Amino acid sequence: MTKKYDVVIIGAGIGGLICASYLTHHGKKVLIIEKNKKAGGCCTSFSRGEFRFDAGTHLIGEAGKYGYVSYIFRRLNINSVFQRVNSDSYFYDGIRQRICLDSKQYVKEIEKLGSKNDRLSDFFRDAYEITRKVNKDFKTGKQVTDDMTFNVFSDKYISKSNKHLRAALSGYYGLLGEKPKDLSAVSYFNMLFSYLNTGTFYPIGGAQGIAEAIMKNICDHGGNFILECMPEKIVLEKETIQGVQTPNNFYACNHIVANINPHEIFSNLLKEYNSQNKHIIEKFKPSSSLFGLYIGCDLNSKDIIDKVGWHFSSMDMDNNTYIYVFSPSVYDTHCSPKACSSLEVFTSDDRKDLSATVSRTDREQRLTSRLMSIIPKLERRIIVKEVCTAEAIEKYTGNINGAAYGWAMIPNQVFGNRAYNLPKNMYMAGHWSNPGGGFLSVLISGISTAKKILGEVS
Repeated sequence: MTKKYDVVIIGAGIGGLICASYLTHHGKKVLIIEKNKKAGGCCTSFSRGEFRFDAGTHLIGEAGKYGYVSYIFRRLNINSVFQRVNSDSYFYDGIRQRICLDSKQYVKEIEKLGSKNDRLSDFFRDAYEITRKVNKDFKTGKQVTDDMTFNVFSDKYISKSNKHLRAALSGYYGLLGEKPKDLSAVSYFNMLFSYLNTGTFYPIGGAQGIAEAIMKNICDHGGNFILECMPEKIVLEKETIQGVQTPNNFYACNHIVANINPHEIFSNLLKEYNSQNKHIIEKFKPSSSLFGLYIGCDLNSKDIIDKVGWHFSSMDMDNNTYIYVFSPSVYDTHCSPKACSSLEVFTSDDRKDLSATVSRTDREQRLTSRLMSIIPKLERRIIVKEVCTAEAIEKYTGNINGAAYGWAMIPNQVFGNRAYNLPKNMYMAGHWSNPGGGFLSVLISGISTAKKILGEVS
């Protein structure tokens, strides 16, 4: 049986969901096909007993009154509530560095670490200007980003001997998965400024609450979902999109948006275009993955709040390891029972190939041991515990090697470099496309794709 849609979107991550919401608001007939039981991709939550945990998304920038996320949600009438997060912390070499998540306060705190050899005013001015220029035009932005790692940019302004200042400026590198020596400077500043400019927020109801709010919005405007379904083929005729074949149906459409791993697209769904995209598929490096623990404990939030943040093994950000400790219970009391807390604890998994096996038990024990050294009261207070592995992320998301951020956010893999060869009327969205990984970036990719389909932008 053939069903006809204006647009079929493969993959119900945030990029695909927000694209569908924008399109249905403009009268388009949209179908979203998702392989999992629920929508959201990395922006999902799950429960163990009375404890709720967020699978991936924790903090969201640009969700303040004048932020881009809030603007889009207001425009599309998406009902989500966000709780302001005023500060974060870095821990290294016995020091706790509080990070104020407000642009003016952030700069004031950072300036205290500067010396006469550091040009912090020039650093922030030029970082903002380059980021603005690249965001205005991804294609021309490629010219200024191809060799610009965070370190290359910082070396022009910040003394290499001022390790404390360099650590404080680059401490959020874990949110994009690459060390400062490799990380695209513009990608990092995009993320950092999104947190500072209009505030940083936690979604009340968890990450899944955002996905469900957008999903409801899509359905209210006539959109349709098929869950637990993996497409078999994108059907072409004379290089023109015809539709999507699933195990049970063929869905004819005028446009397709792929919000999934490009390896899946070009190896299985669209084999005709595999050779035309080898310049990306075979040469680009996926981002690192994550190893983590989800813990429900009978400690209340006041026993934990001073330990939330980034715990580094040293101030040398290029040669250290980190543990990120987050507790959604601090911001949303519905995450856990009264006088209890949910904890989400992550570190990086940098394996280039998941066939390079590591002992899950050993990693779990090491991470648990390090966590106990951070929160000694936690010992014998754990009620539930779940382990997150790169293998599990790969299985759930379909991302090769469990890549947590799509393609690695390194200079020659961002912005204009992500130029796929696609059939006419086919588009990419999500963290494998522009601008890259992170909630705000995938939201921008979804809106940008919807505008292209509607002819609002080229």
